[in-house]
Amino acid sequence: MAEINNEKQLAFESYRNALSFDESSVTLLTRLSEIAFELGKVSEAKEFANALLAMEKDHLPTLTLLAELEAKTHQIDEAIYLYEKVIGLQPNELDNYLRLGALYTSLDRFEEAEEVIQRGISIDPKFPLGYFYLGRIAGENKDYDKALGFFKKAIILQEGFEPAYLGMGAIYELQGKNQKVIELYGKFLDKINPMNRNIRGRLIDFLWKKRAYEDAERQLLTLLRFFPSDLDGHFKLGLLYAEMEKYPEAQERLLLVKRLRPNEVRVLESLAFLYERMGVLDKAEAQYKEMIENNKKNSDGYIYLGNLYTRMKKGDQAIEILAEASKIDPDRPDIYLIRGHAFSQLERFEEAAESFGIGIEKDPKNPDFYFQLGTTYDKLNRFENVIASMEKAIELNPKHSMALNYLGYSFADRGIRLDEAVDLIKRALEVRPDDGYYIDSLGWAYYKQGNLKEALKELKRAVDLVPDDPVLREHLGDIYLGIRKGEKAKDEWLKSLEIDPSNEKLMDKYQGAGFGDPRQEERLERALKQKNGKKEGETQQLMRLH
Repeated sequence: MAEINNEKQLAFESYRNALSFDESSVTLLTRLSEIAFELGKVSEAKEFANALLAMEKDHLPTLTLLAELEAKTHQIDEAIYLYEKVIGLQPNELDNYLRLGALYTSLDRFEEAEEVIQRGISIDPKFPLGYFYLGRIAGENKDYDKALGFFKKAIILQEGFEPAYLGMGAIYELQGKNQKVIELYGKFLDKINPMNRNIRGRLIDFLWKKRAYEDAERQLLTLLRFFPSDLDGHFKLGLLYAEMEKYPEAQERLLLVKRLRPNEVRVLESLAFLYERMGVLDKAEAQYKEMIENNKKNSDGYIYLGNLYTRMKKGDQAIEILAEASKIDPDRPDIYLIRGHAFSQLERFEEAAESFGIGIEKDPKNPDFYFQLGTTYDKLNRFENVIASMEKAIELNPKHSMALNYLGYSFADRGIRLDEAVDLIKRALEVRPDDGYYIDSLGWAYYKQGNLKEALKELKRAVDLVPDDPVLREHLGDIYLGIRKGEKAKDEWLKSLEIDPSNEKLMDKYQGAGFGDPRQEERLERALKQKNGKKEGETQQLMRLH
């Protein structure tokens, strides 16, 4: 009765009590070994199975179960021996050939795996699952053409054999034959079963991965025409629309799913991420708060909300909510990364450094913690610590472009270790060759070396990539001044001041170069008026909102 009611533990205990009255009962030993296996009591399952085999050495169900147990506990040689024994006793049971073939495959013994499956096929040449397994074995052995041949044979034997289509699709994908993947799944859906969710889902995932978003959208809409109440399909379409930056459509789909599954965490989380991408941060905040309310013991909602508060420049609230997260999951490293950013926003740099340090204790091989710690030490004017932290980040990840560039620029800006600075920045540019800021760093390092020709070339390239950055414009002006092109230097500095009219140091440098008072320049007066006008407009807009 307990077994019928799926009360496995009670069934196990009851059968074991019964066994005390008849320790040689084949029925009881069989049931006990099978239920122990289902409950994960592997050693007890083996004990009952071996007791049974001691009385009845060729008891097929027990031999099969014991073979599974040996395989599960990685006693592969013993499992192989038992499956061979089972096959000898029951040669027409084809599943055993598949199980034994899978064991050989797990050991990369592909020839033996194929030989076993072929033995099964010799018993039933019209066995599509056998050819499917041969295809999988060949695929594991990276013999892709052979694998495709076996999968095609399985399909010839059974036209709608779905696993073979999925196997062929996986092989075509490994071969980079993208059009073949699409044609294969499309053929199945057009000619065999247009309502097959698994194949259509695989096609959707493939198109999505290849950024064929519109084709993926069409397939999802087709799926939903067949299954209009498929909430997972609506949810997936919402995520796809978000990826396509069709934000109103994404919101509509996700809200539809939320109405029917109001407490599902992944829906709340996805809506919150969507609102963040849309810039509607108050709505994102509300979704994260719902996540927390629905499950106060899950740290995710607290961490996401803390991260959002740092984006909203609400450092105090971020620190407060992250303190709650650390009570729930004190060993989760990202808590301390986000909290460090929040302290930095508040210019509480000692506490930021302490938070990043705790993060390093939790995740000592994460280079990002060392990078962030290094930038914090820079704010504390502890340059030796900056160097040590950045070097550690680079040691952990030699392609950490931000650490490479930061350390290289730091050396260049101070006029020290200039050859090393150039090398570090070049390594950063190998990772991100078109990053205007990294190119600026390289130009600045050349400038500090006195290599003005290369400096000019790199700064021009940087400004082409990032034309509206005041620092890059200022650097280009410095180089023009260094090569005695005063008018060009003046023009670049004015462009820098138009972007950032608050740069008093540059204004002083401008006057010191003999160009006069930049505040008298019409271009700068116009930029200041525009900036003040924009601020006034923003203030009026805020007043209207309130």
